[in-house]
Amino acid sequence: MPTYMGLVQYIDCLRVKISHACEQLALTLNVDVHAEIHEHPTLEYDVFISYCHRNTEQAAQLREILTKLDQNLKVFFDTQELKTGTTWQQTLYHAIDGSTMLVAMVTKDYLKSPVCREEFNLALAKHSQKNRDLTLIPIFLDEDVQDIPLEFKQIKLVNAVGKSFKSAIESTADAIVSYFNKESTKNTKEIFAKSSEKNIDIVQEDLRAFQLSKPYPDKSRKPYTDFPPDLDSFFLRDSKRLKPANEINNIVLSFSSNDKKYAKFFYGLMKYFAPSLPVVEEAASAQEMRHLLDNATKIVTFVSPNYIESHDCIEDFNIALCRHRTEKNPVIFPIQIHSLPKKPSYFHTVYYHVSTADAVWSSLIMQSRVVINVAIQELNDIEYSLSEPDILALSFAARNLIDCFRKEDGDCTPPPRPVLSNIGRLVADTNSLKEVEEVDIKLSKIFLGVK
Repeated sequence: MPTYMGLVQYIDCLRVKISHACEQLALTLNVDVHAEIHEHPTLEYDVFISYCHRNTEQAAQLREILTKLDQNLKVFFDTQELKTGTTWQQTLYHAIDGSTMLVAMVTKDYLKSPVCREEFNLALAKHSQKNRDLTLIPIFLDEDVQDIPLEFKQIKLVNAVGKSFKSAIESTADAIVSYFNKESTKNTKEIFAKSSEKNIDIVQEDLRAFQLSKPYPDKSRKPYTDFPPDLDSFFLRDSKRLKPANEINNIVLSFSSNDKKYAKFFYGLMKYFAPSLPVVEEAASAQEMRHLLDNATKIVTFVSPNYIESHDCIEDFNIALCRHRTEKNPVIFPIQIHSLPKKPSYFHTVYYHVSTADAVWSSLIMQSRVVINVAIQELNDIEYSLSEPDILALSFAARNLIDCFRKEDGDCTPPPRPVLSNIGRLVADTNSLKEVEEVDIKLSKIFLGVK
């Protein structure tokens, strides 16, 4: 089945009778379905319940308690809100963007689910912002789990293990309703306490800056000399250093027509540095693009405000995210072009290998006064002329992409893998480059007992 069809919510007729499926479809047609003509539908909820389907019973208990306490509370529960025919992945992302709270039911199954982890990561990024518009409330349920990944240790967890489950979710639900009623209790103060503020855009930029400083420390950034000094290493001339042909299909570029100059220059860089790699600059039709996206080894997305406003680009991006989650090797290769609007938030939690908005590129040109190699400058078409910082940024993006096809490229995280990055993991990766020792946080230290 093509990937884009897998992104549509459907009724599994293999598991239910056709008559029952028709009843479900009829119900769907009789309710208001959020129109998806607009790229950013406004979905508004008080509480989003994030859970693994193996833990549906516990999640349903929380929903029932919440709605009993306040019948007007608008709760996102996927089996009720994901309507047949809608795109489930985008609906989840937009629903989280429109929620005031996200309650994560954390279990060993939740930790294994890439989609659950993405919901958690997106909520954590929003929770960590200054003047946050979403509060993340993780409830830890599983007594079989002795420890959890670092990604889940960035925030206090409500302890609902074993016999404490019923009282914990009742107290949490009561605190949530009290919060909406502007009532202050001990539980609301603990659950809604302020946490350390981090901006995921700044965290990403810091990580990229340190990644660049490792091979190119300040002493390598000499005024009026060619940068990068090791330009020869950008080339892929020896086919013996290339991964086997059966591991390489097309490299597809996805971009807004308003950003064509960036894609055109990047295409020129790829042909210059690695002429043997099969790069498709542009598809002849939407149908051909869908086919290319389904079979590409890498999908390079040039994400910008223009990209986010394009229906076709958003469809490309979501196909790439879906494939990246499950394929043997990572598929999406995102490049950020310019600063992005605040929403949709999920575009901010994807990790960008390179961003032209990063200050380091302007600093190299304006302060370090490095010189871009003449051969690269000549690729800058007069019709689509780019600034020098943009030329540098895209040159390094091309190098990073080419490195993915070298035999010595390191092992990647096996699938299934989340595609939205965790702000705690990004900070830890930056600290590792800084050689700052990470403090191991014991699970017992982040438990929050509510009564």
